[in-house]
Amino acid sequence: MKVNILLALLSGFIFSCSVSKEFVSSDLIGSFYGVSNGSMPNTSIQYSLELKTDNVFKLKIQGHDYRPECIGVWEHKGDTIFLKCNEEKDIAIMLSNGYMNQREFKGLIKNRNKLKLDNVVLKRKQ
Repeated sequence: MKVNILLALLSGFIFSCSVSKEFVSSDLIGSFYGVSNGSMPNTSIQYSLELKTDNVFKLKIQGHDYRPECIGVWEHKGDTIFLKCNEEKDIAIMLSNGYMNQREFKGLIKNRNKLKLDNVVLKRKQ
């Protein structure tokens, strides 16, 4: 009985001491790239994200016949990154295949070299 209690306490201590990395914004500055399967056979969707030091980002998504992109402001809280595209005022851009309909994104910071945006893992460009 005492051995089981000791093992339970020891296990709890070991798991509670695991180190979690707290990221700072400067850890995330740089360019990231990812690829996912397209909706048509033998096609892919390419993601490119650039995070700048002034908290401005540029996101490009390139698919079979579309290339939307947006520029906006990014911030991170804990292990989450938030991307908010600037408001587009040019109606011609809003009607083109270069307009990104989704204006806000929420991603998970896996480590300083990997972000998960929607269901796509973006890796830092070396």
